[in-house]
Amino acid sequence: MTNPIGLLTAVALQGDLALAAGNAAAATAAYREALEWNRRRGSDPMNLHVALALAAMASGDTREARQELEAARRIAQTQNAAGWELGLAARFADLALLEGNLDEAERLLRESRERQSYLRRYVARARLAEVYLRRGDALAAE
Repeated sequence: MTNPIGLLTAVALQGDLALAAGNAAAATAAYREALEWNRRRGSDPMNLHVALALAAMASGDTREARQELEAARRIAQTQNAAGWELGLAARFADLALLEGNLDEAERLLRESRERQSYLRRYVARARLAEVYLRRGDALAAE
């Protein structure tokens, strides 16, 4: 007898591996398959929307990435999943950087930076340094 949850996990992991290998199209297909499987069972997992957003960003599709991040935000709010707020802020900041919206990226990174763990604060500081460098302000990036 097969384990449907195990198979679903394997499909999502295939998406993760495809994305890590630079194959955003294969990642998207795997994540969509996992999402549809969940939806047929009455679930709409937030993490799959985030994964789809990351795949969309990897392929340069900022419109699709924004739609998926907004879907994840709606699910987080509906499920009162406050812990996801910080992670989503970082993903929206990544999207803003991809779009070249440096002011928005800086705002999101600054707002969420101090409420995060040490490791995430470090990543936020590195992303802020990227914002400053892209503006040509190497001194602020230090």
